[in-house]
Amino acid sequence: MTTNDPTTPAPQVLDRRDYQRAAAVILHGIARDVDGFNAVVADAVQDQRTALLILALVELAVTAPKTALLDTPEGVAGLRSVALGMAD
Repeated sequence: MTTNDPTTPAPQVLDRRDYQRAAAVILHGIARDVDGFNAVVADAVQDQRTALLILALVELAVTAPKTALLDTPEGVAGLRSVALGMAD
């Protein structure tokens, strides 16, 4: 039997920041932009959302092949749309 421990933080859910970061990580990876990649990951670490970044990456990777390969012009355009379209 499980109990609710008030000292345990509530589980976090994916939000637009996680998808933005995931799209940015993939775009920086495609471009082989290590500094950009590291900056996005560092931002997720600072916000304590590293696991959520990884979950968003998995979700994008699983969803994307149904529409376009990520490293094609169409895939890159779609990722840019996610990264920019979900901005504040």
